[in-house]
Amino acid sequence: MKSTTTVSLFAAAALLSLSLSAQADTQLLQVWSCTLKDGKTLEDLHAIHGKWAAWANKQSYGGDIHARLATPVVSDHIGTVLIIDSYPSLEAWAADTSAFFGSEEGQAMEAEYNEIVDCTTNTLYSETDSDK
Repeated sequence: MKSTTTVSLFAAAALLSLSLSAQADTQLLQVWSCTLKDGKTLEDLHAIHGKWAAWANKQSYGGDIHARLATPVVSDHIGTVLIIDSYPSLEAWAADTSAFFGSEEGQAMEAEYNEIVDCTTNTLYSETDSDK
């Protein structure tokens, strides 16, 4: 699930780091657009995603990484589930991506994700508050 576009995201991250350094209130959102596989439930996805978030926040770069799932209420894409991970910085995102793909634990979690969902897109967003 998480490996589909990670290489291209690393390249974009280098460019993004230059623009983010000037924006103190910026955080990153990694958003995956997925569908549940037959026989799998949102609860199955919550279980692995919560497991990943707990693991990520125990790492040296962790502590402010959040994991969310979003499902449509009104949409042309009712079967879609968004996996949304928020990171406090580009450095935390890069460290997490490296640790996830570079560890046996991460690879085991990747296999669990792949049993539950098919993901078609992955985008890394820079988020800033407009109401401040």
